[in-house]
Order: sequence, then structure tokens, then C-alpha cells
Amino acid sequence: MSSVTEHSEKTLPTSSKGRAEVHRTLRNWIDDSTIRPQIREDLTEYIRVQRIGGLLYHIEGHLSEANTQLCRTIWQQNTSRYLSQIAVLSQFPEGTVQDCLAIKGLDYAENLYRDPGSRQCADLDLIAHPNSRAEIQSMFGADSLRASSASSVGIEQSGCLVEIHTTFAPIHLSKLHWASLISNGSVRTIDGLTYRFPCPVDRLNIWLINQAKASFVDGLWAYVDLALILKDLRYGPNPMTWQQLGEQAISVDLDLAFQLALARLHHFNIWPLEPLPARTRRSELVRRFLTGADTPHPLPSVWKRQGLQFALTRRGFRRRFAQMALEKLTN
Repeated sequence: MSSVTEHSEKTLPTSSKGRAEVHRTLRNWIDDSTIRPQIREDLTEYIRVQRIGGLLYHIEGHLSEANTQLCRTIWQQNTSRYLSQIAVLSQFPEGTVQDCLAIKGLDYAENLYRDPGSRQCADLDLIAHPNSRAEIQSMFGADSLRASSASSVGIEQSGCLVEIHTTFAPIHLSKLHWASLISNGSVRTIDGLTYRFPCPVDRLNIWLINQAKASFVDGLWAYVDLALILKDLRYGPNPMTWQQLGEQAISVDLDLAFQLALARLHHFNIWPLEPLPARTRRSELVRRFLTGADTPHPLPSVWKRQGLQFALTRRGFRRRFAQMALEKLTN
């Protein structure tokens, strides 16, 4: 797939001087190009903070010897952790994993990166019907349960954590519902274990909700995820136009989140294909609440994060959210 336009490195902020090779490497890989510019040796901390070491090793980034060793180690750690997490899923009652929806890290590793060492995945996330959650939970002792609540439970085995959610999209942020997400999913069998993964549009919706819940503080790694999600939506088996993508975001009240996501993707300068849609005035106004050039650090102030959360809150829920936020900020 050839690039329609080559982004100027001037779009990278001044504080990112020397990081352009990293961004260009990722851009070339997303564009299916084999060209790998040389990455400076002094970018070790940037690679580590942005959680892209495993990916740079997988795509054969042009790294120094020291950074090659670092990235190889991260790739090995990612792979080992992932295999251990899958081993925990194999202990679940037969058929329950298929009845759940595998999201985020597990979904991305299998359907976007197709290499578990490429992406750091601290835990595995499933969306489940409450009955499925109860069935799974009953198979494990109390000493394996972590952070149990009405909407989720964590199950830890051999140092690996699997989180099961019976809700995923807070009602004040989106119209998404767990039952629709599960029913829209597609089934795939991998190494004898059957999973249900989100459909491409829901994969985008889940990404947007995850970022909205966290006030869009994630760094470069999350926007590699987004670029791969959008590449599949724009050029996959059932391509959608930018207008269609915008309309589906509006249909679930994620339109501002979608606009912010595109603005952030432009900021990271890793999208290699046709130009992204023009940034809206609304998204430009809200960008002041986001992290700066050195994302994910430093974090915006709590006031800015709450301000962004208010902007992302659906109409009809804002008054209550404002009251809760004010209580949180003043206590």
C-alpha cells in the first residue's frame, strides 16, 4: 500500500527532536514499506516510556546494538507474559471464552499486530454476560480473585491477571452496551481455543471509550493501535469512508472522542496513508486539556482532566457529572 502523502517532520514538536526516525519507522511499517531509518542510540528511554520496544524488534527497526538488545528483551518478556495469560484462559470452563468478548491487548495482538511480542499487555480483558462472569468466577478460589466489584472481577493465576467486565462503556460517555458488543463480535479459533473478537467498528469504539475514560493520556503505543484499527477500517474487506466513520461515532455519542483521536494521531505523525480529516474547531478547543509533546508525561492537572471528562460527557449527564467532579476536586 503506497503512501498518498508524506508528512513533514516539522509537524513533530521541537521537544521531539531526534525522535523523527522512530516515528518514520512506524509510519513506514504501517504503510507496508520495508525502509527502516537509523534510530539514534540515545532514544532508549523514549522507546521504553512509549512501550514500543517489542514492536521495533518485531519490525526490524534499524537500532543500535544496545537498543537491539533492549528491544529483544522487551519482545521476549511480552511474548512470555502473553503465553502465560493465554494459559490462564485455557483453565476457564469450556465455551466461556467464546461467549465473552476479548478486547484491547488480546484482540490487538491477534488481529492487528499478529505477534504477541510486539505489544505490551499487562493483563487480558474480557467483556462478559453476568452469567458467564459468575460461571468463570466460581471456578477459582477466593485467593485468585482481585478487585472484585459489581461490574468487573480480576482473576490472577501464576502472576497473570485476566479482568472480566460486565460493563465497559460508562453510560455518561457513550451509548455502547456490552450485549451489543458481544453479539456483534466474530468467533475465531486459535491453537484450539475459541475466542470472540470485536467487529472492526466496535474495535474502534472500544479504543475510543478506553481513551475517553483515561482522559486521552496514553502515549505513542496507543496511536499505533489506532492507526492499525483505522487502516483495517479504511482499507480492509469492508472499507468505510471517513464520513461513515464519523457518522458511526456520532451514533454512539463518541463524536468528540473520535475528533480528538484523529487530532492526536496527527500529532504523533505516524499515519502514512491519505490525509486525515481536517481538525474541527471543537476538537482544537478541547485539545488544551490533553497532555503535551512529551506525552504521557507530565499528566495534565486534575482540573484539566476533569474539564476534558466534562466535554466528553453526553448531554443529559453533564449536570450530575459536574457535581461529582466538583465534589472530587474540593474534597
